[in-house]
Amino acid sequence: MNAVVYLSYTGNSRKVASYAARKLSFPCLDLHETKERDFEHLLFIAPVHAERLPDEAISFLKEVKAEEMIIVATYGRMNHGNAIFEVQKKFHLPLVGAAYFPTRHSYLKDDLYEAPYGRLDDLGNAFGKGRYIIVPESEDTFGRGLFPKLRARFAVHIEVNKDCAHCGACNKACPFGAIVDGKIDNHKCIRCLACAKVCPSGAIDFTLAKTLARYLAKPKRENVLVYVGSDE
Repeated sequence: MNAVVYLSYTGNSRKVASYAARKLSFPCLDLHETKERDFEHLLFIAPVHAERLPDEAISFLKEVKAEEMIIVATYGRMNHGNAIFEVQKKFHLPLVGAAYFPTRHSYLKDDLYEAPYGRLDDLGNAFGKGRYIIVPESEDTFGRGLFPKLRARFAVHIEVNKDCAHCGACNKACPFGAIVDGKIDNHKCIRCLACAKVCPSGAIDFTLAKTLARYLAKPKRENVLVYVGSDE
């Protein structure tokens, strides 16, 4: 089958997937809801966390089989690292296309950036041509690979305030079971902020450590990097 499969915690990657699925006339499948692992043409979309793909995305790419695959890694306009390069190298993925695509940053509360969806319009044309590619290695940030989950735990503090109505929306939204009845398990939580995104009462607050806040105050990158095979 042909499909767009996406992993999204706060909705940014889901919007990109919905746009791509309409353009390709492919079904759009949420990774959390599908068990499908065999494809002819697969467009996979996932966010970059700490310059790497999340563990859920990596597990999916380890299991999946596809004749041709395109990966779009969405990033919050800071640094995408080598997210696609690393998984292709590790799993020998049959990529005919790839892209690093800028979106809003989940940690920036007033981020009004409008993603340039049209820049992806030609990416789907890579399917069916058999022109496989190797995604080049790009710049890396010093220390990126050092304990990303532990760093996130100290860099982003999440708490539930008195406005919590105990509706259970956050329980259902969290893919890791890290929040139950307003109580957060810091060892399970990856700071994706899916809980804060769905809370109807605005009862989930988050604060950033000063080092992370300073980092996010730097000028943003809005580069769309697209890789496809050559016609030559």
